[in-house]
Amino acid sequence: MPQPGRGADDRQRPSYNARRDLQPRRRNPHRKQRRIRCGRHRCPRQTGTRTPFRSARGRDRLLHRFAGVKRIVTIRPAPGDRATVERAAHQGLKVETYPLFSAGPVPWSVPEPVDFDAVLLGSANALRHGGAGLAALTGLPALCVGQTTAMAAEHAGFDVVATGARGMQSLLPHAKARQMNRLLRLSGEAHVPLDLPEGIAVDTRITYTVSAHPIDAELAEMLADGALILLHSGQAARHFAQECGRLGLEKDRIALACLAPRIADMAGTGWADCHHASSPDDSALLELARQMCQGGL
Repeated sequence: MPQPGRGADDRQRPSYNARRDLQPRRRNPHRKQRRIRCGRHRCPRQTGTRTPFRSARGRDRLLHRFAGVKRIVTIRPAPGDRATVERAAHQGLKVETYPLFSAGPVPWSVPEPVDFDAVLLGSANALRHGGAGLAALTGLPALCVGQTTAMAAEHAGFDVVATGARGMQSLLPHAKARQMNRLLRLSGEAHVPLDLPEGIAVDTRITYTVSAHPIDAELAEMLADGALILLHSGQAARHFAQECGRLGLEKDRIALACLAPRIADMAGTGWADCHHASSPDDSALLELARQMCQGGL
């Protein structure tokens, strides 16, 4: 029998729990966000960002969570290798150094500055090993490949008027546009030939040489387990590929991050992965290495 004051249909009303399930869930603004640990800090889960690490241990833990955990190695000569390691640390990466090259000066004759309109610089090594003779040339404007070389040129006293992002060939249009037709190129013994536009003349002076060294047992063992190698020059790419072939190392366990497209081409094929940086500078190369380790390419 229906109770007084209540209709018969009231007995068909859904239960409280059923009514609650039909309503859209509302977020309680006073509820604390669930948080996770990121290194030695705590941050909200939904942000997807990580705060800077207070310790190298926290940074290393992040690195080893990368997909296909790879050790990142630079093989460039000193002191450039240490600069790469330090810059990598600032970008939150751990890079190990196993130099396969050593650079040193060679005697060279300094030309008369009045015979030239500008200086072409493809590597900071040309300045690092150029010696006292460079002082006579600092009155000439400089065209540089990459930010690292440009910074070294400015530190040596040159006025940098152009910085190329795709090798020294990309600097020649800048020179022609500024009517800099007589160019002095300071370079190493191994350098890329240039396709000169009409009206442009280049005098090349060798200021340094780079000697290659074999891969030792420690590095060979690391490569056998898988690693990502940073390549800063075509000479490095060619020598590294030859050494891997000499030792019978499995190339499909080694990934390459190259400073420029030409370097990637000189490394050859058969590697686990091979990409070139968006611009020829360490920051871009290290960002490429991060993406490759994370599987973002």
